[in-house]
Amino acid sequence: MADQRAMGEKESWPTHMSQLIRERRTIRSFAEHPLSQEIVIERLQAAAQSVFNEKGELPCRFVYIASREAKEKAVSLIMNVYAEHKLYKWLPSKVGQMMAERIISIPAFLVVVQEMAESEEKCDRDYASICAMLQSFALLAWDCGIGLVWNTEPYMQKQSFATDMGLRQGERIVTIMFMGNYERVPKTKQRTPVIKKISFL
Repeated sequence: MADQRAMGEKESWPTHMSQLIRERRTIRSFAEHPLSQEIVIERLQAAAQSVFNEKGELPCRFVYIASREAKEKAVSLIMNVYAEHKLYKWLPSKVGQMMAERIISIPAFLVVVQEMAESEEKCDRDYASICAMLQSFALLAWDCGIGLVWNTEPYMQKQSFATDMGLRQGERIVTIMFMGNYERVPKTKQRTPVIKKISFL
């Protein structure tokens, strides 16, 4: 019985994975309740198993931000960088405050920090590995009701922002993932068929 059940689960896994890949959506509106830190760590650990490098270590580290105080500090740094842009200076302060409160209301932020290698080639390989791991994490998180959005805004590459966020020398931010449980799944948007992007030689 156990063998039959295991076989059945094994046979259904490809179908389940295919469904996850097809159904996962970027989430920008989250449920208000706190996110389970234990589940996030467990799913992140599972995703990390797919990453390999010569030293057997992840070429990145993570900063998990979930407390109100920590989120307020992070958002303050973000808004400070926005304030450097001329366009932002024309926005009413009330609009800026609404933007800040909206970000603070997100249950958790996951800052992914890459440890830069000495060679550009190694940096590129590490970056690709990190992105692959994060895609696996996004699918594993979705499977347990956690949605997220990859945030890759230009402010992340500002030296002032990196310093204030506590980055060490030789590090860069890959992304800040905004995460939380989702209550509504956005409708599927039209995608360009892959066949239009393939060249056959």
